[in-house]
Amino acid sequence: MIEELDRSMETWLRHALTLGSRDAEISFERPEADWGQRRSVPLVNLFLYALAPSAGRSAASLRTVRTPDGGYARQRDAPIMAARFLISVWSSDPAVEHDLLARVAHLLTSSHQIPARHLTPALAEMRPVPALSTRPDEETTVATLWQSLEVPARLATQLLVEMPIGRPEVTTTNDPPQIVEFGLANRQAPAARSSRRRVFGSSDPSMAGGRAIGVRGSAVVQDSGRYLIEARPGDEIVVEPPEPDGADDV
Repeated sequence: MIEELDRSMETWLRHALTLGSRDAEISFERPEADWGQRRSVPLVNLFLYALAPSAGRSAASLRTVRTPDGGYARQRDAPIMAARFLISVWSSDPAVEHDLLARVAHLLTSSHQIPARHLTPALAEMRPVPALSTRPDEETTVATLWQSLEVPARLATQLLVEMPIGRPEVTTTNDPPQIVEFGLANRQAPAARSSRRRVFGSSDPSMAGGRAIGVRGSAVVQDSGRYLIEARPGDEIVVEPPEPDGADDV
């Protein structure tokens, strides 16, 4: 998916900064020390220097989802990877370099993700969508990168892109049970028995995080829209939507 990310970022940068092919080149190659001396047009370089599992995003999870035919499947989300870029601008004119790098940096710091219209079809289908951050890399500084590349230090910025690598794995499964019933007994008093019946219900997945409320109890609605609640035939169940963020703030 890295090549898909490269194409999406180039399309976005050219559109957002109005950079035609005659205005600037965009490269993803390893920087070379003499680039600035042999430029007829400015070069924006996005060098991928690290790719590793994301420490800030949740790991792959397994959940039950509905299929288009109304059945159920188990979906394992793709791992979230962190791609780190060193971004620099190269030109024979330092003023041009500084101006273009400032424009690139402003765009990146004011954006949390690449607009959907600039994503390749493959990336547009990804969930979650690629997330952007310009927070500095605490392990590898810009100065360290230039030193390791054997390139004289110059102005640059860093970009972190967190995105899933691959599509979710979906495995068809049997329909989940509709009712769970269990009984409790006291060995010292066999006549003292009790039973509990819990019923699986289903609502729209948009209600995830809300509560299903019945006359015998309540339950949290899961990501798939399902819930498990104590109920009997004929009981009325009301599903309330999740509270908006900040609803508990004073």
